[in-house]
Amino acid sequence: MTKLDKHQLVPLTSAELESLREAAHIHDATNGIFSRALLQHAMAHLDDPEVQESIAEEKRAAAQRLSDGAKRAVAHRWGARP
Repeated sequence: MTKLDKHQLVPLTSAELESLREAAHIHDATNGIFSRALLQHAMAHLDDPEVQESIAEEKRAAAQRLSDGAKRAVAHRWGARP
C-alpha cells in the first residue's frame, strides 16, 4: 500500500463543502476518502471533454476571483469603492 504522505488544501464555498459532506455521507465515506475517490476518477479521465471543460471553467472562475480581489485591493488602497 502506498503511503499518503502529502496533503493538498482546496478552498471551497460553504455550499460546496456542504454538498461534499452530504454526498460522502450518502456513500458512507469520510469527506477525505470520498474526495480522494473523486480525484482519482477525474485523474483517470483527463481526456474526457467534460473533465476538460470543468478544468477550463474553474480556471476562468479563479481568474475572475483574482481580478475581483485586485480591484478591491486597489479600491481599499486608494479609498475608492470597487
